[in-house]
Amino acid sequence: MKSITSLWLSHAAYPIFAGASQAKNLINIHPEKDWGRVVVCRYPSRRTFLKLLCDPAYAPMEPYKFIALEIDLVPVSGEMVIPDLRVIVGASLLALFLAVNWFRAARRGQH
Repeated sequence: MKSITSLWLSHAAYPIFAGASQAKNLINIHPEKDWGRVVVCRYPSRRTFLKLLCDPAYAPMEPYKFIALEIDLVPVSGEMVIPDLRVIVGASLLALFLAVNWFRAARRGQH
């Protein structure tokens, strides 16, 4: 995850969930494969995802992506959960709007 974070950000993608696996793959298609950590990433579009896969800097990390595209069911503990970025930006703008209006109302009350 640390090595790909800069690539994600350069393609306007970001992780929304990460955690350590709590057990082996429950589907048991490939019992020899074991997950250490799981990261779910949000991409702005499929085109952006494909651009990331074609990026030459992504080549050393490519095997992990193809492993992740298999059907696996792995219990994970949520160590990092980030809500949708639009919710964070919207809530921040709403808080700013309310703070500015509260400040303006407080100044009017002093006169």
